[in-house]
Amino acid sequence: MTNIQSERQIIGNALRSWYAIANGTSLDNTDLTSVADKNAGDVGVYLNMIALAVNQAIPSYVLPVSTLASYKVNVATARAEVVTVMGGLRNAEAALINAKTNSYLISLGQHRKKLSAKGSGSSGARWQ
Repeated sequence: MTNIQSERQIIGNALRSWYAIANGTSLDNTDLTSVADKNAGDVGVYLNMIALAVNQAIPSYVLPVSTLASYKVNVATARAEVVTVMGGLRNAEAALINAKTNSYLISLGQHRKKLSAKGSGSSGARWQ
C-alpha cells in the first residue's frame, strides 16, 4: 500500500502540473500532447496498480465484499475513461497534424499562384 500511496501523490502532482500547463500559453500543441500522453499513461499505470490491489484484497468485516465490488467497478470505470482519453488524444494529435499539413499545402498553392501570376506578365513566361 505504501507504493500506491506514494504513487498517488506523484500522480496528483503530475495532474496539477498538467492542468497548469494546459491553461498556460508557454507550450505549443505538440508539447502539450506529449505531456498529456505521458500523464495519461502514468495514470493508467497507477490505476493498474490499484486494480491489482483491489483484486487481491480479501474481504473482511472491515472491508466487506460489497465495498470491494464497488472499488472494482470504480477502478474499471476509471481505467475505461483513461483509455477513452488516450484515444481522444490520438485523434486530436492526428487532427492537428492533418491541419498543419493542409495549411502548408494551401500556403504552397497560394505561393504558386502568385509566382504564376508574376510569370505571366509582359514576357509571356509562365510558371508551371
